[in-house]
Amino acid sequence: MKMTWIVIAAMASVGATVSALSLFGSEEIGGAAPAVAAPVACATTEAWPGVTFSEPMGAVSARDGTDRVFVIERGGRLQLCKKWRGGTPAAAPRVFLDVSTLLSPGYDKGHGGLVSLALHPAFGQNGRFFLFYGTGTGNPGDPFRAVIAGYKTMPGNPDQGDPSSAQIILTQEKRNRSHPGGGLCFGPDGMLYVAFGDNAAADDPERVSQDMRSLEGKILRIDVTNAPAGRPYVAPADNPWPKTPGVRPEIFAYGVRNPFRMSFDAKGLLWMGDPGQKQREEIDVVPRAGNLGWPLMESDLPLVPGTDPTKLVPPVFAYGRELGRAAIGGQVYRGQRIPSLADHYVFADHMAGKLIALPVRNGRTTGGPVMLGDVAGVSSIDEDAQGELYITSLDDEKVYMLVPGQ
Repeated sequence: MKMTWIVIAAMASVGATVSALSLFGSEEIGGAAPAVAAPVACATTEAWPGVTFSEPMGAVSARDGTDRVFVIERGGRLQLCKKWRGGTPAAAPRVFLDVSTLLSPGYDKGHGGLVSLALHPAFGQNGRFFLFYGTGTGNPGDPFRAVIAGYKTMPGNPDQGDPSSAQIILTQEKRNRSHPGGGLCFGPDGMLYVAFGDNAAADDPERVSQDMRSLEGKILRIDVTNAPAGRPYVAPADNPWPKTPGVRPEIFAYGVRNPFRMSFDAKGLLWMGDPGQKQREEIDVVPRAGNLGWPLMESDLPLVPGTDPTKLVPPVFAYGRELGRAAIGGQVYRGQRIPSLADHYVFADHMAGKLIALPVRNGRTTGGPVMLGDVAGVSSIDEDAQGELYITSLDDEKVYMLVPGQ
């Protein structure tokens, strides 16, 4: 079994917020350097030893007592696995659903493919699940589109997805394959949260992320459980702008660039990673009706003269190119196996191949970033049913688990 050892240097800020840049001998944002406590060991190990996946994008647990885990493959397959607990060789995965014929040709040249999976909160009973994928050729009559589609399991067979059950929930046209977004998760309120990216133009000159008539550059909140017959969803009446003229009622928050991964913590806070453009990356807690600032700001950096940052939602954590180039949102750790990670938000930078933890409380950092180690090309960080973390590596074509070290 492959085991990669990681040393966690526990860090606490001393009277100041410390920038990620200070970890690499560069600038700090005010005040003293972090104090470093005694190191604590943890490790990554293959979740299914010897098993590789084709361009894996995430590992989603059923959380219904069955130990089922669904691994997303960018080419369009959902692979059904059973949580491996050691002792015997890991069982080979099998195809749960294949939607490869629906994807954009040449998706690998952009940001398309099968990106995300969200299981309905009552998945164990109703078999409903939802996909986020990119389709279209860009030709006249067939534009590029980011699609949210709902499916069900086969009648009488919960281990097989039913391709004939497909229902298009929501479609957003895109000018090209880039910046579809990808965040897709159910909240503790039972609503489905969807993250669409902007129009992929440099600096978003049309400011679609600030245009409330458009779903681009937005976080959406929709009800796919209580929709009337003939409608795939409804905008909840308690959304921020359910009946405001000139505002799409699905919008929960706005001003985002390309939010690829988001998740809820145990307190119901919505966490998100939003990759930057040229200079800054950001980790956010997304409030109801919040304006995250893009393209007026790139993370904590003003881009448009006259922008007042105090009227925008600041990032929980921002970092520059010394640390990475593509923030991948993760999870606030709530497992039991690594007590030193309690109250830490674990995320990654895809381009830098770094796994990072932030000590947090009530949606705010309580200290500087903690370098957990290197994992190449992280595409997602997901929880199992016990709150332990799966780390999916697009580059390694593996899914790892974060486990205690020695």
